[in-house]
Amino acid sequence: MPSWMREGAVLGTELRRIGYEGPERPGFLPAHAYLELHIEQGPVLENEGGGLGAVTGIQAICWLELTLKGRPSHAGTTPMAYRKDPGLAAARINVYANDLTRAIPGQLANSGVIRVQPANVNVVPETVVMTLDLRNPDDARLARAEAAVRAYCAEISARHGIEIAFRDLARFPATPFTETLIATVENSAAELGLPIRRIISGAGHDAQMMSRICPTAMVFIPSIGGLSHNPAEFSTEQDIAAGANVLLNAAWRVANA
Repeated sequence: MPSWMREGAVLGTELRRIGYEGPERPGFLPAHAYLELHIEQGPVLENEGGGLGAVTGIQAICWLELTLKGRPSHAGTTPMAYRKDPGLAAARINVYANDLTRAIPGQLANSGVIRVQPANVNVVPETVVMTLDLRNPDDARLARAEAAVRAYCAEISARHGIEIAFRDLARFPATPFTETLIATVENSAAELGLPIRRIISGAGHDAQMMSRICPTAMVFIPSIGGLSHNPAEFSTEQDIAAGANVLLNAAWRVANA
């Protein structure tokens, strides 16, 4: 087993072991600007005519974990009126979060984890742990969605006798990129005769963190079928080359400004 996989391995110790520990402290070299090339990870560019994306920023993200506790009982012998079913409550919350995406502009919602205990076909569950991924390009709208979800959960809890506890998993505000760099990306594409459109990033990226310390922008290339983090993820050689050329052109412009 490599030493870095050992339990208790420490980054600094491993850097010293392989001779990569330098004398400088993080932040010693100020960043002039940051440009990043990435696949879109979604279907928008492909479905709206192809071309590249000049990314304007990254939308706000809120990840929540909900633990719902009810009362386990026999599914055949317990009439519906006597049940305290966290599985049903979780389903209703999931549907409600989805309904918000039609009521709040730009809103997205997903429940990627739903764990039911005791997970028997004939047992009304005792506990459900579920996640909610809420996103919106606008911080205020995302806050509105989260507040609505929490209020709905309080209503469900009171109406059906289900205990619901929240835990924050992650929270990132909307991150706008630097307008002058976005324009540089657009101008670089135009100079090369490549089609480009402005687009918001739905996923987080390194640029999201770098924007805290320097001017930042991104270039997107299409993802065929919108697939990402998947063995079938694919972008054409033409799109990859186009994105790389725009990145190079933009970096040259920024370095020589």
